[in-house]
Amino acid sequence: MTCYTACSCNCVPHCADWGINGLLCFGTRNAIAIYEPRANIGHVTHTLHQHRDRVNTVHWIKPRNGVPESELLSGSVDGTIIIWSKDRNTFQCTSVLNVEGTVAFADSLQLADNIPPTTLAKLLICTGSVCGNVKLWLREENANVKHIQSIIFGRKLPIYCRLTYLLNDKYPLLAIALEDASVLLYAKLNTESDLEQPFVNIQRLVGHEDWVMCMDFTQDGDGNLFLATGSKDNMIRLWKISEQISIKESSSDELRQESNTFVVNNRQYDITLESVLCGHEGWIYGLHWQPMKTDKTIKLLSSSMDKTMIIWEPADIMDGMWTETVRVGEVGGNSLGFYGCKFGPDGLHILAHGYQGTFHIWKYSSEMNKWLPRPTPSGHFAEVVDLCWEPKGRSV
Repeated sequence: MTCYTACSCNCVPHCADWGINGLLCFGTRNAIAIYEPRANIGHVTHTLHQHRDRVNTVHWIKPRNGVPESELLSGSVDGTIIIWSKDRNTFQCTSVLNVEGTVAFADSLQLADNIPPTTLAKLLICTGSVCGNVKLWLREENANVKHIQSIIFGRKLPIYCRLTYLLNDKYPLLAIALEDASVLLYAKLNTESDLEQPFVNIQRLVGHEDWVMCMDFTQDGDGNLFLATGSKDNMIRLWKISEQISIKESSSDELRQESNTFVVNNRQYDITLESVLCGHEGWIYGLHWQPMKTDKTIKLLSSSMDKTMIIWEPADIMDGMWTETVRVGEVGGNSLGFYGCKFGPDGLHILAHGYQGTFHIWKYSSEMNKWLPRPTPSGHFAEVVDLCWEPKGRSV
């Protein structure tokens, strides 16, 4: 019986996630650790072993109906993607994807609602590797996974990707960041009769001056879709996607690209640059939208190599002005900054993981009206090469 597990997060971006289920999952060397936070101090409840090399990306698979997550996805240097599904009190490997080359990033999107308890949900999975290709996969209810599309960019290297749904919740939208500092948007006509219809490029977003390292989607209370992009140019750009009045039906179902609009299934969508957020003094590696609240206020959390995290809020939603409302982080030292950040499921906790695998968690205190640090999981950030018990069993 394991009494205590001490481990740290791998020193790569997108290697930790905090789910609605209240659990924190993160890659630690070639394993995945499941951490359960508590009021005073949490503990690692599970360590999942099957990857043969360092884990590069981990995230909970979000159900469409908003219920707590029961599956997670991990990608490794060994060239595999593994889907772990909860089975009673543990997690089992239910699907393995063999990706060509080292897995650099991955994302997933659930394709159905109201899944029976004994059935796995259909998943759309996007993976990217150091080989430079982005691949799309379909996971069936029986856990079988098949490759359905490859997107090739020639000499341009894909950096990161995110999946979401367009505003009508029927058509998947894929965002891919390339090494030329642009973000490409892809969409598909995702009808129930043809889930394997290929994605088509519908728009190209430009403005950043260096690699886009992180992205995140959310919807506001008015039905608008927001895409946040963070870059090595120290800037965050907010893109607003809104649906316009239906256009006249055409004789073709093809997607057509216009200057700042795109059309999917005779629905027109406009893309506008909502705001440019300037506040970090280092590369931005993490972005996460706060879980939606009933007051319709959306908040964005960002983390940077300048050792800070910032919470951004709209000052005036009508004119697109956003302001920095909270800044936390580290002062001094000779370590690098933060590789990623996450809001807790209640929106009252924020987390960052750093260069040496350390976690930093702050909790909002309504009594003191400030953010306070709290205990975090810890452990070595490199291979353990030796162990020795204290001779008299005393703690040191």
